[in-house]
Amino acid sequence: MDNEGAGLKKIRAKLDYWLRNGQYYQAHQMYRTVYFRYIRQKRYLELLKLLHHGCERLLCERQWASGTDLGILYIDVLKHGNIKPNVYYFKIISNLFRMMEPSTAERETYVQKCLQWSSTGNNYKNGHPYFHRELARIYWDQKNFSLAKQHFMQTKDGESLALMLIELQIEHGYSYELDIFVAQIVLQCLCLQNKVAAIEVFSTYVNEHPQIQNGPPFILPLLNFIYFLLKSIETKKLSVFTFLCEQYKSCLSRDQSFSEYLEKIGQIYFGMKTANPNRRGFLGSFIQSIFSGLEEDDLDDK
Repeated sequence: MDNEGAGLKKIRAKLDYWLRNGQYYQAHQMYRTVYFRYIRQKRYLELLKLLHHGCERLLCERQWASGTDLGILYIDVLKHGNIKPNVYYFKIISNLFRMMEPSTAERETYVQKCLQWSSTGNNYKNGHPYFHRELARIYWDQKNFSLAKQHFMQTKDGESLALMLIELQIEHGYSYELDIFVAQIVLQCLCLQNKVAAIEVFSTYVNEHPQIQNGPPFILPLLNFIYFLLKSIETKKLSVFTFLCEQYKSCLSRDQSFSEYLEKIGQIYFGMKTANPNRRGFLGSFIQSIFSGLEEDDLDDK
């Protein structure tokens, strides 16, 4: 044990020397060499500490590719060591991700490996909701609203999703679209059977958006439709659902995707049957883009 401790101190000293003197290539190669050596020796916890330190140091020195590479190795060690996903490691890998340069090609590989690891030993085959929420907040901070939305959709954090949506609509949307922004997200959440998030998104959005007057009833018909739709889901009565869709047909025609969303919602929550069970269309493409890891059977209409 003493020899191992002395050897590790010697490695750290050499790495620190190279990093202080800007010899980043040598340091990176040393980290990789130690990675393969320690993996063979199953010294996982020591290796995690070493890679974590090295990743942070290289990223601080703007060595984006090398730093991100060490981050990828860090995830591999978590897998090799059969370390179960938990909040402690979620915070570490999230902080490393925040430090990475968005334009770095290896960054996407890092994210995918993190999501794969976060799904081990649990029922979240597309990634743990806690880590999705951390990713969403980082993307939001970086003004990448599209990716932030995708990750928020895989959590129960409807409040944050709604607040991000308000920011997006105010900064990049038109005033006449403010109801469409929230309607799309609510319907998508319902299609993904995330009813909790759908309710929270709508409630937060209509209460916090500065251009929406208190309701219900709302001045905008589409907001009233969403409000009544969420209420009707509790009844599970198909007649109520079809009546709502008929009464609000004109405002629902503003977005061609609404019809497919509502068809899926009718099947999930109201027992509505479809004329063509093999059709996936736009909705299937939407779900595929959100949950790329889902089985084909999960995407078929019930």
